[in-house]
Amino acid sequence: MALLALLPLVVMPGTLDSKTTAASVALGILGFVATLSMLAFPPLLGQAGRFKEKAMLRVALITGIPTVCVVLYLCSAGSTI
Repeated sequence: MALLALLPLVVMPGTLDSKTTAASVALGILGFVATLSMLAFPPLLGQAGRFKEKAMLRVALITGIPTVCVVLYLCSAGSTI
């Protein structure tokens, strides 16, 4: 998983000292975190409903918020999911 987080450094053009590269790395890491939360949301929500624990429901909601935001953004941008 750590190698996937370093992927933006490998595929980005430019030097490591430029400010645009730093912004690209930050957006790459943000995309990585959003992808992980989208992958974790359905199983966490299912486990929270199955075991009825507040801590699991809290974690499911924390991962569900970025997921819902990404889906709404994609739908409002006119792209198909």
